[in-house]
Amino acid sequence: MPPENVNAAVNVILRCNRGVVEVLLIRRVTNPKDPWSGDIAFPGGRMEEEDKDFLETALRETFEEVGIPKDKLEVIGVLDLAYTLAGVKYNVAPVVSRLKDEVPLNLGNEVEKAFWMPLSPMEEKKVIHPLRGVMVRAYIYEGEIIWGMTKRILDKLLEVYRECLKRHSNTSPH
Repeated sequence: MPPENVNAAVNVILRCNRGVVEVLLIRRVTNPKDPWSGDIAFPGGRMEEEDKDFLETALRETFEEVGIPKDKLEVIGVLDLAYTLAGVKYNVAPVVSRLKDEVPLNLGNEVEKAFWMPLSPMEEKKVIHPLRGVMVRAYIYEGEIIWGMTKRILDKLLEVYRECLKRHSNTSPH
């Protein structure tokens, strides 16, 4: 019998920087034991026994990976669960948070780098992934390839974001 799915959570952290909405992304360190080694991702990871829910997992992992304490974040909501498509099956809850106050990032040992990426404009491309050697649909930002589950979560976030912008523009007085 196959093992049960693993529960995990990521934190999709947004900030407004000079009127531009940005999202925090990380590059995972290279590790031969990690199937997502070197990939661009959101801070997050698997649910631990002491975590009572996905939210607690996302906030704990955020602090461990980028050093942002939970009191500096305002949780906005949770997007639909995302799932891994290969290997170990993960159920991933994308928690969406807003950074309330700027804090210096303090990268944990699982993170090679962290960067803020504007939510728009983003252009999807088909590219050969250099680490995987396969053609993938991806966003490219400053040479970084954002693909797989991270891209699928970004797609959902962008859908919600665009809908909010559309509703706001329809309700604004002219």
